Amino acid sequence: MKIKYIEDFHGERKNAIGSSDVSTIAGLNVKYGQTPLKLWEEKKGISEPFQGNEATYWGHRHELNILHRYIKNLTIEEIADKWLVKRLTGKNKFKADGYEFYSNTKAEYEGFWKIKNIAHADLFIKLPENKYHIQEAKSLRLYSSKRDENNEYGYSSSDTSLNGLPLSVYLQTQFQLLIYCKCYNIQTKDISLGVSCLIDTSDYREYTNKKDWYDENTIDSINEMVNRFKGYITENLPPQPLTWEDVQRLYPKTIQNAVVLPKTYIIKNDISLENMLQKKEHLQKQASEIEKELDEIQNAIGILMGENSRIQTPEGDILVTCSESERKSISLKTLEENEPELYKQVAEKNLVNVSKFKRLYYRKVK
Repeated sequence: MKIKYIEDFHGERKNAIGSSDVSTIAGLNVKYGQTPLKLWEEKKGISEPFQGNEATYWGHRHELNILHRYIKNLTIEEIADKWLVKRLTGKNKFKADGYEFYSNTKAEYEGFWKIKNIAHADLFIKLPENKYHIQEAKSLRLYSSKRDENNEYGYSSSDTSLNGLPLSVYLQTQFQLLIYCKCYNIQTKDISLGVSCLIDTSDYREYTNKKDWYDENTIDSINEMVNRFKGYITENLPPQPLTWEDVQRLYPKTIQNAVVLPKTYIIKNDISLENMLQKKEHLQKQASEIEKELDEIQNAIGILMGENSRIQTPEGDILVTCSESERKSISLKTLEENEPELYKQVAEKNLVNVSKFKRLYYRKVK
Protein backbone atom coordinates (compact mmCIF):
# COMPACT_ATOMS: atom_id res chain seq x y z
CA MET A 1 0.00 0.00 0.00
CA LYS A 2 1.41 3.38 -1.02
CA ILE A 3 0.53 6.00 1.57
CA LYS A 4 -0.34 9.51 0.34
CA TYR A 5 0.80 12.51 2.36
CA ILE A 6 -0.52 16.07 2.66
CA GLU A 7 1.29 18.54 0.41
CA ASP A 8 -0.90 21.64 0.66
CA PHE A 9 -3.63 21.30 3.29
CA HIS A 10 -5.71 24.36 2.33
CA GLY A 11 -4.99 24.08 -1.39
CA GLU A 12 -6.06 20.43 -1.54
CA ARG A 13 -9.34 21.17 0.23
CA LYS A 14 -10.20 24.21 -1.88
CA ASN A 15 -11.50 22.26 -4.89
CA ALA A 16 -12.69 19.19 -3.01
CA ILE A 17 -15.15 18.21 -0.30
CA GLY A 18 -13.28 17.48 2.91
CA SER A 19 -14.52 15.29 5.74
CA SER A 20 -14.73 18.35 8.02
CA ASP A 21 -17.02 20.07 5.46
CA VAL A 22 -19.77 17.50 6.07
CA SER A 23 -21.03 19.06 9.31
CA THR A 24 -21.36 22.45 7.58
CA ILE A 25 -23.23 20.90 4.65
CA ALA A 26 -25.53 19.27 7.23
CA GLY A 27 -26.24 22.68 8.79
CA LEU A 28 -24.62 21.82 12.13
CA ASN A 29 -22.19 24.75 12.16
CA VAL A 30 -24.69 27.61 11.83
CA LYS A 31 -24.12 28.56 15.49
CA TYR A 32 -20.42 29.06 14.62
CA GLY A 33 -21.20 31.32 11.64
CA GLN A 34 -20.54 28.64 9.01
CA THR A 35 -23.40 27.78 6.64
CA PRO A 36 -23.74 25.74 3.42
CA LEU A 37 -24.00 29.01 1.47
CA LYS A 38 -20.78 30.36 2.96
CA LEU A 39 -19.00 27.05 2.22
CA TRP A 40 -20.37 27.16 -1.34
CA GLU A 41 -18.89 30.65 -1.81
CA GLU A 42 -15.52 29.37 -0.56
CA LYS A 43 -15.55 26.42 -2.98
CA LYS A 44 -16.56 28.75 -5.84
CA GLY A 45 -13.71 31.15 -5.00
CA ILE A 46 -16.14 33.98 -4.15
CA SER A 47 -14.83 34.29 -0.59
CA GLU A 48 -11.68 33.16 1.20
CA PRO A 49 -11.91 29.93 3.23
CA PHE A 50 -11.33 29.89 6.96
CA GLN A 51 -7.58 29.94 7.63
CA GLY A 52 -7.69 29.22 11.36
CA ASN A 53 -7.65 31.15 14.62
CA GLU A 54 -6.18 30.85 18.13
CA ALA A 55 -8.40 27.84 18.90
CA THR A 56 -7.29 25.93 15.79
CA TYR A 57 -3.65 26.96 16.36
CA TRP A 58 -3.59 25.51 19.88
CA GLY A 59 -5.67 22.53 18.79
CA HIS A 60 -2.95 21.68 16.28
CA ARG A 61 -0.25 22.18 18.93
CA HIS A 62 -2.03 19.87 21.40
CA GLU A 63 -2.56 17.19 18.76
CA LEU A 64 0.86 15.55 19.25
CA ASN A 65 0.44 15.30 23.03
CA ILE A 66 -3.06 13.85 22.69
CA LEU A 67 -1.93 11.22 20.18
CA HIS A 68 1.12 10.45 22.35
CA ARG A 69 -1.28 9.57 25.17
CA TYR A 70 -3.34 7.41 22.81
CA ILE A 71 -0.28 5.47 21.56
CA LYS A 72 0.89 5.02 25.15
CA ASN A 73 -2.49 3.49 26.04
CA LEU A 74 -2.45 1.35 22.88
CA THR A 75 1.12 0.06 23.32
CA ILE A 76 3.66 1.19 25.95
CA GLU A 77 5.11 4.57 26.92
CA GLU A 78 8.50 3.82 25.33
CA ILE A 79 6.90 3.37 21.89
CA ALA A 80 4.84 6.53 22.35
CA ASP A 81 7.99 8.48 23.26
CA LYS A 82 9.87 7.21 20.22
CA TRP A 83 6.92 8.08 17.97
CA LEU A 84 6.86 11.61 19.40
CA VAL A 85 10.59 12.08 18.75
CA LYS A 86 10.07 10.99 15.14
CA ARG A 87 7.21 13.46 14.71
CA LEU A 88 9.17 16.34 16.24
CA THR A 89 11.98 15.68 13.75
CA GLY A 90 9.53 15.80 10.83
CA LYS A 91 9.15 12.05 10.21
CA ASN A 92 5.68 10.88 9.17
CA LYS A 93 6.24 7.11 9.43
CA PHE A 94 7.16 5.07 12.50
CA LYS A 95 7.21 1.30 13.00
CA ALA A 96 7.34 -0.51 16.35
CA ASP A 97 6.20 -3.83 17.80
CA GLY A 98 4.19 -4.76 14.67
CA TYR A 99 2.46 -1.35 14.46
CA GLU A 100 2.93 1.14 11.62
CA PHE A 101 2.03 4.74 12.51
CA TYR A 102 1.44 7.24 9.69
CA SER A 103 1.00 11.00 10.24
CA ASN A 104 0.02 13.79 7.81
CA THR A 105 -1.72 11.30 5.55
CA LYS A 106 -4.48 11.98 3.10
CA ALA A 107 -7.03 9.89 1.26
CA GLU A 108 -8.94 11.01 -1.80
CA TYR A 109 -11.02 9.76 -4.69
CA GLU A 110 -13.02 11.40 -7.44
CA GLY A 111 -16.65 11.36 -6.46
CA PHE A 112 -19.95 12.56 -7.89
CA TRP A 113 -19.83 15.50 -10.35
CA LYS A 114 -16.07 14.79 -10.76
CA ILE A 115 -15.33 16.66 -7.54
CA LYS A 116 -12.90 14.93 -5.19
CA ASN A 117 -13.71 13.72 -1.71
CA ILE A 118 -10.70 14.19 0.56
CA ALA A 119 -9.83 13.34 4.16
CA HIS A 120 -6.84 13.95 6.41
CA ALA A 121 -6.62 11.55 9.38
CA ASP A 122 -4.68 12.78 12.40
CA LEU A 123 -3.19 9.30 12.82
CA PHE A 124 -3.47 6.34 10.42
CA ILE A 125 -2.32 3.02 11.84
CA LYS A 126 -1.64 -0.40 10.36
CA LEU A 127 -2.27 -2.84 13.19
CA PRO A 128 -0.28 -6.06 13.83
CA GLU A 129 -3.25 -8.20 12.72
CA ASN A 130 -3.04 -6.56 9.26
CA LYS A 131 -6.03 -4.30 9.87
CA TYR A 132 -6.20 -0.51 9.98
CA HIS A 133 -7.26 2.20 12.39
CA ILE A 134 -7.94 5.94 12.22
CA GLN A 135 -7.49 8.00 15.39
CA GLU A 136 -8.60 11.63 15.54
CA ALA A 137 -7.40 14.11 18.18
CA LYS A 138 -9.58 16.90 19.56
CA SER A 139 -8.86 19.52 22.23
CA LEU A 140 -11.64 21.64 23.69
CA ARG A 141 -12.44 24.20 26.30
CA LEU A 142 -14.75 23.10 29.08
CA TYR A 143 -17.79 25.08 27.90
CA SER A 144 -17.63 23.91 24.26
CA SER A 145 -17.31 20.28 25.38
CA LYS A 146 -20.60 20.23 27.31
CA ARG A 147 -23.29 17.94 25.92
CA ASP A 148 -26.54 19.62 24.84
CA GLU A 149 -30.01 18.18 25.42
CA ASN A 150 -30.30 16.92 21.82
CA ASN A 151 -26.86 15.24 21.93
CA GLU A 152 -25.88 17.12 18.75
CA TYR A 153 -23.13 19.15 20.39
CA GLY A 154 -20.57 18.36 23.06
CA TYR A 155 -19.00 15.13 24.32
CA SER A 156 -20.77 12.67 26.61
CA SER A 157 -19.11 12.14 29.99
CA SER A 158 -20.73 8.70 30.40
CA ASP A 159 -21.01 7.20 26.89
CA THR A 160 -17.52 6.65 25.43
CA SER A 161 -18.79 4.86 22.32
CA LEU A 162 -18.95 6.76 19.03
CA ASN A 163 -22.50 7.73 20.08
CA GLY A 164 -20.90 9.93 22.76
CA LEU A 165 -19.37 12.19 20.11
CA PRO A 166 -20.91 15.44 18.85
CA LEU A 167 -22.90 14.77 15.69
CA SER A 168 -20.50 16.95 13.66
CA VAL A 169 -17.47 14.87 14.70
CA TYR A 170 -19.37 11.61 14.15
CA LEU A 171 -20.27 12.63 10.57
CA GLN A 172 -16.70 13.79 9.91
CA THR A 173 -15.18 10.49 11.06
CA GLN A 174 -17.72 8.37 9.16
CA PHE A 175 -16.87 10.23 5.95
CA GLN A 176 -13.18 9.71 6.74
CA LEU A 177 -13.74 5.96 6.99
CA LEU A 178 -15.47 5.91 3.61
CA ILE A 179 -12.71 7.91 1.88
CA TYR A 180 -9.82 5.94 3.41
CA CYS A 181 -11.52 2.65 2.52
CA LYS A 182 -12.03 3.70 -1.10
CA CYS A 183 -8.61 5.31 -1.51
CA TYR A 184 -6.59 2.44 -0.01
CA ASN A 185 -8.93 -0.40 -1.03
CA ILE A 186 -9.64 -1.40 2.59
CA GLN A 187 -12.64 -3.58 3.45
CA THR A 188 -14.96 -1.86 5.93
CA LYS A 189 -14.64 -4.84 8.30
CA ASP A 190 -10.87 -4.29 8.38
CA ILE A 191 -10.80 -0.69 9.63
CA SER A 192 -11.67 0.78 13.03
CA LEU A 193 -12.05 4.30 14.35
CA GLY A 194 -11.51 6.26 17.52
CA VAL A 195 -11.39 9.83 18.80
CA SER A 196 -9.06 11.02 21.56
CA CYS A 197 -10.34 14.10 23.31
CA LEU A 198 -8.60 16.46 25.74
CA ILE A 199 -11.03 18.73 27.59
CA ASP A 200 -9.91 21.77 29.56
CA THR A 201 -6.24 20.62 29.42
CA SER A 202 -6.71 17.79 31.97
CA ASP A 203 -9.70 15.58 31.13
CA TYR A 204 -8.53 12.96 28.59
CA ARG A 205 -11.11 10.64 27.01
CA GLU A 206 -11.20 8.04 24.25
CA TYR A 207 -14.34 7.37 22.21
CA THR A 208 -14.67 4.22 20.11
CA ASN A 209 -16.83 1.16 19.49
CA LYS A 210 -15.94 -2.47 20.12
CA LYS A 211 -17.30 -3.22 16.63
CA ASP A 212 -19.46 -1.69 13.85
CA TRP A 213 -17.39 1.45 13.30
CA TYR A 214 -18.67 1.89 9.75
CA ASP A 215 -22.38 2.80 9.63
CA GLU A 216 -23.82 2.16 6.16
CA ASN A 217 -27.00 4.21 6.74
CA THR A 218 -25.02 7.22 7.97
CA ILE A 219 -22.62 6.94 5.02
CA ASP A 220 -25.55 6.82 2.57
CA SER A 221 -27.05 9.97 4.13
CA ILE A 222 -23.69 11.76 4.01
CA ASN A 223 -23.18 10.83 0.35
CA GLU A 224 -26.64 12.11 -0.50
CA MET A 225 -25.95 15.48 1.19
CA VAL A 226 -22.45 15.79 -0.28
CA ASN A 227 -23.56 14.91 -3.82
CA ARG A 228 -26.40 17.44 -3.65
CA PHE A 229 -23.92 20.10 -2.51
CA LYS A 230 -21.55 19.19 -5.34
CA GLY A 231 -24.46 19.74 -7.71
CA TYR A 232 -24.85 23.28 -6.35
CA ILE A 233 -21.17 23.92 -7.09
CA THR A 234 -21.20 22.42 -10.59
CA GLU A 235 -24.49 24.01 -11.65
CA ASN A 236 -23.59 27.33 -10.00
CA LEU A 237 -26.72 27.24 -7.84
CA PRO A 238 -26.33 28.64 -4.32
CA PRO A 239 -27.76 26.53 -1.46
CA GLN A 240 -30.78 27.78 0.42
CA PRO A 241 -29.90 30.51 2.97
CA LEU A 242 -30.15 29.43 6.60
CA THR A 243 -29.53 32.77 8.35
CA TRP A 244 -30.23 36.47 7.91
CA GLU A 245 -26.53 36.94 7.16
CA ASP A 246 -26.91 34.37 4.38
CA VAL A 247 -29.80 36.36 2.93
CA GLN A 248 -27.68 39.53 2.89
CA ARG A 249 -24.84 37.67 1.17
CA LEU A 250 -27.20 36.24 -1.44
CA TYR A 251 -29.22 39.43 -1.99
CA PRO A 252 -26.91 42.40 -1.26
CA LYS A 253 -29.36 44.85 -2.88
CA THR A 254 -32.94 45.43 -1.82
CA ILE A 255 -35.67 45.77 -4.43
CA GLN A 256 -38.86 47.68 -3.72
CA ASN A 257 -41.16 44.71 -3.62
CA ALA A 258 -43.37 42.96 -1.06
CA VAL A 259 -43.50 39.36 0.10
CA VAL A 260 -47.25 38.87 0.48
CA LEU A 261 -48.08 36.32 3.20
CA PRO A 262 -51.07 35.77 5.51
CA LYS A 263 -50.44 36.09 9.24
CA THR A 264 -51.26 32.39 9.58
CA TYR A 265 -48.37 31.37 7.28
CA ILE A 266 -46.35 28.60 8.98
CA ILE A 267 -42.64 29.43 9.07
CA LYS A 268 -41.07 26.54 11.02
CA ASN A 269 -41.90 24.09 13.80
CA ASP A 270 -45.64 24.80 13.31
CA ILE A 271 -45.13 28.44 14.35
CA SER A 272 -47.10 31.00 12.34
CA LEU A 273 -45.72 34.30 11.07
CA GLU A 274 -47.99 36.19 13.51
CA ASN A 275 -46.88 34.09 16.51
CA MET A 276 -43.22 34.49 15.62
CA LEU A 277 -43.51 38.28 15.38
CA GLN A 278 -45.37 38.37 18.71
CA LYS A 279 -42.65 36.20 20.25
CA LYS A 280 -39.99 38.60 18.91
CA GLU A 281 -41.83 41.52 20.52
CA HIS A 282 -42.08 39.65 23.85
CA LEU A 283 -38.37 38.72 23.82
CA GLN A 284 -37.37 42.30 23.01
CA LYS A 285 -39.34 43.49 26.02
CA GLN A 286 -37.60 40.89 28.21
CA ALA A 287 -34.22 41.90 26.81
CA SER A 288 -34.96 45.53 27.62
CA GLU A 289 -35.87 44.63 31.21
CA ILE A 290 -32.72 42.49 31.58
CA GLU A 291 -30.58 45.31 30.20
CA LYS A 292 -32.13 47.70 32.72
CA GLU A 293 -31.35 45.29 35.60
CA LEU A 294 -27.77 44.90 34.35
CA ASP A 295 -27.38 48.68 34.33
CA GLU A 296 -28.65 48.86 37.90
CA ILE A 297 -26.12 46.21 38.98
CA GLN A 298 -23.34 48.04 37.12
CA ASN A 299 -24.22 51.30 38.88
CA ALA A 300 -24.40 49.69 42.34
CA ILE A 301 -21.07 47.84 41.93
CA GLY A 302 -19.47 50.93 40.38
CA ILE A 303 -20.44 53.04 43.41
CA LEU A 304 -18.92 50.41 45.72
CA MET A 305 -15.74 50.33 43.62
CA GLY A 306 -15.19 54.09 43.63
CA GLU A 307 -11.59 54.94 42.69
CA ASN A 308 -10.28 51.47 43.57
CA SER A 309 -9.10 48.71 41.24
CA ARG A 310 -10.91 45.73 42.75
CA ILE A 311 -13.45 44.42 45.22
CA GLN A 312 -12.38 41.40 47.25
CA THR A 313 -13.40 39.38 50.29
CA PRO A 314 -11.54 39.54 53.64
CA GLU A 315 -10.01 36.17 52.67
CA GLY A 316 -8.51 37.72 49.54
CA ASP A 317 -10.89 36.28 46.92
CA ILE A 318 -11.21 38.84 44.11
CA LEU A 319 -14.82 39.42 43.07
CA VAL A 320 -14.63 42.40 40.66
CA THR A 321 -11.75 44.24 39.00
CA CYS A 322 -11.54 47.60 37.28
CA SER A 323 -8.91 48.73 34.76
CA GLU A 324 -8.50 51.81 32.61
CA SER A 325 -8.66 51.61 28.83
CA GLU A 326 -8.84 54.11 26.02
CA ARG A 327 -10.42 53.94 22.61
CA LYS A 328 -9.99 56.64 20.00
CA SER A 329 -12.18 57.13 16.97
CA ILE A 330 -12.61 59.65 14.19
CA SER A 331 -15.95 60.87 12.91
CA LEU A 332 -15.64 60.65 9.13
CA LYS A 333 -18.58 63.00 8.71
CA THR A 334 -16.89 65.65 10.89
CA LEU A 335 -13.58 65.09 9.09
CA GLU A 336 -15.27 65.56 5.70
CA GLU A 337 -16.99 68.76 6.85
CA ASN A 338 -13.99 70.37 8.58
CA GLU A 339 -11.02 68.92 6.65
CA PRO A 340 -12.31 68.05 3.16
CA GLU A 341 -8.80 67.78 1.64
CA LEU A 342 -7.60 65.42 4.35
CA TYR A 343 -10.77 63.36 4.01
CA LYS A 344 -10.19 63.15 0.25
CA GLN A 345 -6.65 61.82 0.81
CA VAL A 346 -7.90 59.21 3.26
CA ALA A 347 -10.63 58.10 0.85
CA GLU A 348 -8.24 57.93 -2.14
CA LYS A 349 -5.83 55.68 -0.21
CA ASN A 350 -8.69 53.27 0.64
CA LEU A 351 -8.15 53.81 4.36
CA VAL A 352 -11.91 53.99 4.90
CA ASN A 353 -13.66 50.63 5.04
CA VAL A 354 -17.31 50.91 4.05
CA SER A 355 -19.45 47.93 4.95
CA LYS A 356 -23.03 47.74 3.79
CA PHE A 357 -25.66 45.80 5.68
CA LYS A 358 -29.40 45.41 5.83
CA ARG A 359 -31.55 45.92 8.89
CA LEU A 360 -35.02 44.59 9.66
CA TYR A 361 -37.55 46.99 11.22
CA TYR A 362 -40.54 45.40 12.95
CA ARG A 363 -43.99 46.90 13.27
CA LYS A 364 -46.47 45.99 15.95
CA VAL A 365 -48.73 43.11 14.94
CA LYS A 366 -52.37 44.19 14.94
